[in-house]
Amino acid sequence: MSWLVAIAFSHNFLIAMIALTIVTSCVIVTISQFWCLPTAILLSGAAAAAGIAVVNLLGNLSGFLEPFFIGWVGDKTHSTDIGLYVMAASIFIGGALVLRVKKELVNR
Repeated sequence: MSWLVAIAFSHNFLIAMIALTIVTSCVIVTISQFWCLPTAILLSGAAAAAGIAVVNLLGNLSGFLEPFFIGWVGDKTHSTDIGLYVMAASIFIGGALVLRVKKELVNR
């Protein structure tokens, strides 16, 4: 939601900065819980290591490619709004996928 507020009020520095601060705090709060998932959903040993490696790989890859994507979108459309919408959608989809993990699979 704060992503959308930041995009909608991009012309107002104070509101956009407050919204982006809220987004950043929410993402930082969820990081510790996110890293617990591979070992919490019945992965152990090599499977847990592979799960953590995949999470790390995707995180590093997105951190590398996202600035290029936003720059490319900005060059093509003369606005970075679409890039920010993609980032907001990816965070929403990730949260929805985490919420789909069945309670019975976690911490058996």
